[in-house]
Amino acid sequence: MRSHVLAVLVVLLFGGYAAAQSKVGLVVSINGTARLRDGSGSDRRLDSRNYAVSLSAGNSLKADGSGEVQIKLCNGHTEKVRNRWFQITKVVCSIPADPAKQAVLQEVFNFGGRYRANRGDDDFILFPIETGGSVIRPETVAFRWMPVNGKLNLSVAMVGDEHPMWSHEVDGAAGGFTSDELRAALAAATSRPGSKFQLKMTVASLGTENTADFQLLPAGQEALLKKELDETGGDSTVYEHLARAQVYGWHELFLEVATELEEALKLSPDSRDLLNAAATAQANAGNFPRRDELQARVKALKP
Repeated sequence: MRSHVLAVLVVLLFGGYAAAQSKVGLVVSINGTARLRDGSGSDRRLDSRNYAVSLSAGNSLKADGSGEVQIKLCNGHTEKVRNRWFQITKVVCSIPADPAKQAVLQEVFNFGGRYRANRGDDDFILFPIETGGSVIRPETVAFRWMPVNGKLNLSVAMVGDEHPMWSHEVDGAAGGFTSDELRAALAAATSRPGSKFQLKMTVASLGTENTADFQLLPAGQEALLKKELDETGGDSTVYEHLARAQVYGWHELFLEVATELEEALKLSPDSRDLLNAAATAQANAGNFPRRDELQARVKALKP
């Protein structure tokens, strides 16, 4: 049943069209240790902390001893590799008919590399992004900013409305905020489809005021999101987390993308690819301290 769900997911994600791409698969689980050999004959050791790697045509894979490696290919096939060399042959991957999703989905096996949020170099508000209309879901909302000394007043209003629907004073040094009250206020605002909202941050002691516009995910899109997420299945392998990150990416939900990549990273914490992808996702979500932690872990890895 599980393999059927994953096959359905790949069909859903990649549709009925075919195309060649450089990354054609992913190691999704490992029991023991294994060796990954590239086209030049160089070997790379994989283990339980560092197995989440993307695969290219020409790579060969072999489990050590009585171990086993499971890989997922972009044509929907799942392979179990044991103590015999398994070569990744040229794989014809399926891609979606929707051009808007093609650029995203071809990155499923390249760890979500398309995620790059555009922000100004001197933005005070880190999330939602000052220079672009972010999409937010009430249940996962989080506001982030550059830490500052003194009290910071946060307020949210509909664009064009002078009266805020929610406001709260926080410690500016915290750098981030969320609460049940904020989530409830935004949940109530979902009854106004198509509305745009503005977050305002005011530091009275400095006489500064910054704003960032955002939208709430529409109810209809929320239903579509749920359907797409359901197709990823209920398992929690690296593949499912990457697939869910891609689904969230379709809807520009950067907070959720970061969460899924962090969950994938728990399964393979020394994966260079996952660390880099999670660092980028955290930057998109405005969580720069976490991005710096992840980048430091990349630098600490052995070549």
